Amino acid sequence: GVSLREQEKFAEAEPLFREALEIRREALPAGSNEIASVVNSLGVVLQEQGKFAEAEPLMREAVELYRAKLPANQDNVAATLSSFARVKQGLGKTAEARAAWDEAIALLRKSSPKGSEQLARILWRSGTGRLENQDYAAALAELEECVAIAEKALPADHPQLQEYRQTLDTCKAAIAK
Repeated sequence: GVSLREQEKFAEAEPLFREALEIRREALPAGSNEIASVVNSLGVVLQEQGKFAEAEPLMREAVELYRAKLPANQDNVAATLSSFARVKQGLGKTAEARAAWDEAIALLRKSSPKGSEQLARILWRSGTGRLENQDYAAALAELEECVAIAEKALPADHPQLQEYRQTLDTCKAAIAK
């Protein structure tokens, strides 16, 4: 499942994650990180296929499972909240998406005050969400911070950094109009 997800073969990965989840729910104690991981992966696979309504309860469950083990799972909570926000955005629930992104960013700022590659990625996702909602000033601030962090964490020619810069340029162009 993980390999197929990484290859972006989401439809092929979905049944494998469903089967893995069923097996783990039967074999492991409720609330284990192993269950949370598969719940999250299945939610992401559904989200990537545009199946937001199916993904929403799974992402909510994954967030709650990871939250139950804070602070040890802080990075997992933040990453899952970001995916949950993308699901909410896909459902048109922009206020709920914003709350999830804001919580993810706050968690990562607390755990990595100087920034991290994960914080840059979530700032980019959040900024992209703001850009989609035409909240240009807030998008600009998040995208500028994203690029600043990524420039310290990634090589200058890294494709992710290039994508962050391109999104920042798109935001600047939208503001200039």
